[in-house]
Amino acid sequence: TGEVQLRAGELIPLAFHVWEGSNGETGLKMALSSWTFLDLHEPAPLTSYLDVLLVVVLAALLEWGIVRWVARGAAHGRFASFALTGAPTGREQP
Repeated sequence: TGEVQLRAGELIPLAFHVWEGSNGETGLKMALSSWTFLDLHEPAPLTSYLDVLLVVVLAALLEWGIVRWVARGAAHGRFASFALTGAPTGREQP
């Protein structure tokens, strides 16, 4: 019937015809792009996106936990040997 059947995994040759009216291109006078190939893939399963989201959330929670641990340790003087103290008060002398 003249319809193009697009199937996953097949390379489909593709080119474009373009008219640029300001350049006087009308009718059969047009630019033709070079050939390129369209490669269609099966859609990614939803679980692949959920895996990425899970890793990002776990990394954010780990970072939050580390920051809290360091802040509490600095407030209690556990990191004095590293010159880490509690939250700045704005009264430090240069």
